[in-house]
Amino acid sequence: MQKALNGPLGCHCQNVCGYTRTNQRAYDTRLHAKLFFSANKIPTTHDTSDAFFRRYVIISFPNNFEGKDEPDLLSKLTTEDELSGIFNVLMATLRRILKIEAYLSLKKR
Repeated sequence: MQKALNGPLGCHCQNVCGYTRTNQRAYDTRLHAKLFFSANKIPTTHDTSDAFFRRYVIISFPNNFEGKDEPDLLSKLTTEDELSGIFNVLMATLRRILKIEAYLSLKKR
């Protein structure tokens, strides 16, 4: 499924795909969407190529919170300090992803 969504099937050049809507003219567009998945375990696959696994950015969550319900958790996580910290972590991750993408696009040339 991942290759069907990310791969070149139906696309005539890298990241540019043609679309046709009912009763409208066809058009080409560059894809900018990123796919995010969440799972408790990495899905099994028969594809063992480097290209398949290179597409994954695995973020580990080692802590287990089962049985530790906090009724005021939402109010704790939505304080200005917590939201700022969450934003900083996400921005650092975004920079890392963009750096990897820039490296891979230079490598393809």
